[in-house]
Amino acid sequence: MTGTSGTSGTPGTPATPGYGALAEQLAADAARLADHAVRLSDLAARVRGNPIVPAWFGDLIEGQIARCAAASADLTRAAEATRDRAVRECDRAGEG
Repeated sequence: MTGTSGTSGTPGTPATPGYGALAEQLAADAARLADHAVRLSDLAARVRGNPIVPAWFGDLIEGQIARCAAASADLTRAAEATRDRAVRECDRAGEG
């Protein structure tokens, strides 16, 4: 198996992805976490005020929403930095 960097893995081991593939995965993970935050916000809005929902649930779900949003922002920054690295690696490879 060959990764996008052209580096082959050892038999039975997946190849290490190149920076471009890693940036795409980081961006996809960031989007997924942002979607989770939206779904959790929707859930919180739907159950707010429902007497069956325990009192602690509001704080719990708000904390989860905040953590999803923070992780999404972190992964977005990581994806951008990794894309920049991919561009530098491509530029460097073109020089040789």
